[in-house]
Amino acid sequence: MNINLFNNMPIKIKDNMFENKIGSDSKLDNNENSKFNVMLKEMFNEANQLKIDSDKMTGDFLAGKTDNLHEVMITAQKAEIAISFITEVRNRLVEAYQEFSRMQL
Repeated sequence: MNINLFNNMPIKIKDNMFENKIGSDSKLDNNENSKFNVMLKEMFNEANQLKIDSDKMTGDFLAGKTDNLHEVMITAQKAEIAISFITEVRNRLVEAYQEFSRMQL
């Protein structure tokens, strides 16, 4: 990013960009915060349910209740991908939190 680009912006645009003051408006609206929390909980619950289904299908296959190895492997891979995704989301959130905590005001 070219730093001179910011310096060439009209003053009115710069003032509008930094209109929100730190403190009173820096917190998320409760509605936005709850939507994010609900989305995260749904993602965790879905990944957990996929893992439970995978474990059940694996147990059924090992017990001889089913002989569909193909479906067992697909379910196991879905669970693994979901858990990897959730882990990466968690890692990114931790990185973002650490980055915010290092910011100087």
